[in-house]
Amino acid sequence: MSVLAAGLAELVRPEFAWANCSGSTTEWERSVVSLLERGSSGRRADPVEPADFQPLETHPEAIAELVDPETLPARMRERLFEFVGLPPLLQRLVSTASTPGDRVSVVLTNVDGLPPLIVQSTFESSRVHEVLHREGITLLVTFRGNPSSRMQEPFDQVYRVEQPFDGPWVDSKVRSERGPARTELLLPKSLRESWTTLGLNPWLLPD
Repeated sequence: MSVLAAGLAELVRPEFAWANCSGSTTEWERSVVSLLERGSSGRRADPVEPADFQPLETHPEAIAELVDPETLPARMRERLFEFVGLPPLLQRLVSTASTPGDRVSVVLTNVDGLPPLIVQSTFESSRVHEVLHREGITLLVTFRGNPSSRMQEPFDQVYRVEQPFDGPWVDSKVRSERGPARTELLLPKSLRESWTTLGLNPWLLPD
C-alpha cells in the first residue's frame, strides 16, 4: 500500500522522492496522493516509462568527463562508476531527494505496472540493491498482487497489505513477511495498530 510506503519513507527522512509506475494517479483517493505529494514535495517523475529503467552503458572514459579521476580515491571512482550504472530513474530520484550528509529514501508505487523484464532486471537484481545499500539509499516499492519470491528476496522488509474489497483503505490489514524483528507484526493487524507498532508518524493517518 502506498500509504504504508510513505510512512516508512518518512521514518527514514521527512522528505523523499516518489514516482508512480502504473500511469496516472488521477483516480487515486485524494488523501493518498496528498500524503505522497506532501513527503515528496513535487519531486516526482510521472508517468514512468519502461525506458527510465534501462541501465545505461557506462565506461570509465565517460566518468572522466564528469570528474577528474585523479581527484578521487580509487574506491570512490569505483563507487561512482557503479552508481551511474543504476537505472536512470533511480539516479534522478536520488538526486532530487539528496542533501549532502542526509539519508535518502525513494518510493516507487505500483511497480507491477512495469514490464516483467524491467521488474526482474531492477528489483530482483542483487547488484542494484547492493549499490543502494552502500550509498545509504532506502528503496520502498509497492506491488499489487503477489510478487515473486525472487523479487522479495533482496528486500530487508516485506509487508502484505490486505485492503477490504468494499471498505476504506484505513481498514486494511497488515502483516510482515520479512523482517524487521518485530514479532507483533507476524500476524495480521489493522493498519492503525501496525502503524503504531512500527513507530510511524500518527499525523499521517486520517482520523
